[in-house]
Amino acid sequence: MGQQQNGVSRRQALQFLAALPLVMLGLRQAGDTQSALNAEEILPLYTTSVPACWRLYYGGEWLDVERVLPTYISHLTPLAHQASKYQKSVAGLLSQAHQLASEITIQREDFGASLEHCKQALFYGQVAGDPNLQAGSLIRKGNALFYRNPNRSNLDTYLEAMRYIDDVSPLLRGRIYSEVGLKQGTEQDMLRYLGMAHESTPDTPEDDAYYLYSHSDHYILYFNDALAYLKLGQANDAWKAINQAATYVPDVVNARRMELLKYLVICSIASSDLEEGEHHFKVMVESASVLSSDLWLGDIQDTHQQMLVKWPTEQRVKALADMFR
Repeated sequence: MGQQQNGVSRRQALQFLAALPLVMLGLRQAGDTQSALNAEEILPLYTTSVPACWRLYYGGEWLDVERVLPTYISHLTPLAHQASKYQKSVAGLLSQAHQLASEITIQREDFGASLEHCKQALFYGQVAGDPNLQAGSLIRKGNALFYRNPNRSNLDTYLEAMRYIDDVSPLLRGRIYSEVGLKQGTEQDMLRYLGMAHESTPDTPEDDAYYLYSHSDHYILYFNDALAYLKLGQANDAWKAINQAATYVPDVVNARRMELLKYLVICSIASSDLEEGEHHFKVMVESASVLSSDLWLGDIQDTHQQMLVKWPTEQRVKALADMFR
């Protein structure tokens, strides 16, 4: 019960911090309709509120973030175009806001909007002069392209991110290597890049300055390892890697857990393990109803179809369709 109470109070605190710029602007407009918050006043608000939004998003509360982001972007955009000593800092926060928006519009399956937010995130990362933000924006672009078409390689996007490989934090360096490795055409090159990714990633990713908005960690490495093994037709290795990835995902309903559950089912299919596949599929359906994401509701249908292809005569697989009708 205590942990539950702490969890609720933490969410409420993050919601308060996320809404703070909107509250302050409302107070300013109510008291003085002739003036608006300037960069010096607005920067401390967003320096606190943007990190709160990342924590809400990765905690599964993406609808809370969706509500405030349009105001964030409208506040920060004009200030990011004003020459001042705060311009780079504002632009950096605006890049993060667009990266958040790119992730949230994926949940709505609006991939065009997601890619546009990635473009804006890259631009403002350039204004900020921050290679980590620029590389992060390209990683988001690759993510959006993957969900729009999982069969597309997107190697060109990650090769563009490779331009920053010597300037980004160790955490992002490992993420870039992992993504580039997954897109390689030969087993040797694939495993070489994936190995470099593990070597580059810090033992404690949370200590990396860019962890908060990149949220890259060992989960991503093992998840990409699993995808690579699936491409190579190595079902047992894929199963081991996806289960290793699972150890880095907290037991909360969020986009990352939904991604994990989907590929636990896919690896179960590759390993011909009906028991595991059925179990993880049921959890996936239950979790999707909590998350209220168009993306994952569509993925449930696609994943079930893959199960039917693998086990066309299994009545228990056919019966799973009743869960999401």
